[in-house]
Amino acid sequence: MKYLFLTTTILTYISSFGQLKTHQLSAYDSLQFNSPQKSIVFIHTDWCRYCKQMKNTTLSNIDVQNKINSFGNYFELNAEEKETIKINQIDFHFKPYGYNTGIHEAAIELGTIE
Repeated sequence: MKYLFLTTTILTYISSFGQLKTHQLSAYDSLQFNSPQKSIVFIHTDWCRYCKQMKNTTLSNIDVQNKINSFGNYFELNAEEKETIKINQIDFHFKPYGYNTGIHEAAIELGTIE
């Protein structure tokens, strides 16, 4: 029993390295209030093959993960997410464009920053 517990503890400890610390975009305000840091937002959709490729290659690279974690907060935003997100007292909603299609206002706003 001791060996099982020790093995589980060691494997959990080892697997915690090299993992991307992902936050929900709805937690942005509270994270910035507690410890202001720079932020990275990965905007993606479930059907985008380029997004999936980036997750499987670039974002699964341990060096990239460590660099992102040391840079600041990392957020993922599904551009077709339907829930309302509040950032800096502004509500961002899903904007439908047809039957079961649309885009989130937060993705538009963050994706068009120059």
